[in-house]
Amino acid sequence: MVLKEKFSVVETSKFNRVKDLYLLPLQRSEQPDDVLLPFDGPGLPNPRSEMIMAIIVRRRDRIEHVENGSDETH
Repeated sequence: MVLKEKFSVVETSKFNRVKDLYLLPLQRSEQPDDVLLPFDGPGLPNPRSEMIMAIIVRRRDRIEHVENGSDETH
């Protein structure tokens, strides 16, 4: 795990379907950065205690791109 300013980056090379994984600690009164909003689903409870938010970036397979009509790889 690598600490970056306010969040941690978790090693994901052992997980085939996960491209990136970040851990973001949030204080009780703190909101996530605007780039993460809006959430799908119920959002954050109000009121809430301190929490650690996990942000998972899923890896898309080349097969998914071809099936969806795109032959590009990222």
